Amino acid sequence: MPSTIEALQIAANQILDRQLDEWRDAIRGLDPGGLNWQPGEETNSISALVAHSMDATRYHLANALGITLDRNREEKFDHAAASADDLLALIDATEPDMRDYISQLTEEVLPVEHTRPSSITGSRTHNGAYYVFHALQHNREHIGQATLTRQLYEQQHG
Repeated sequence: MPSTIEALQIAANQILDRQLDEWRDAIRGLDPGGLNWQPGEETNSISALVAHSMDATRYHLANALGITLDRNREEKFDHAAASADDLLALIDATEPDMRDYISQLTEEVLPVEHTRPSSITGSRTHNGAYYVFHALQHNREHIGQATLTRQLYEQQHG
């Protein structure tokens, strides 16, 4: 029987497996028009959602370990993809870092509080476990947005 931390790592990896598969499904078969299309003002394209989510998931999993990564959150929302393969490559390039951070989770690091800058609230203080759950929840939220964006694009551009 796995330890509690091993069970958490297994579960986090299983959730990440499913999420990355869902990202790939949301991307495959779309041309650049579909990948970069925005359903309306103040909305994001699938390309922007993928770029932001890969960056944010990696960032929050690193936060769980007390690792601070440099990032430019806002530039990810301007991301435009030349092809589905470009976005699939971005996922493939980011995945090993996410897996590595999950593999480093320990019972010692999860309860430790970390304060991080936040473009939304100024700063945030949470324990490592929070950042793991937040990374996966946040990723899931944007998968839903990308799926809906694809459905809207396909309805309008048939």
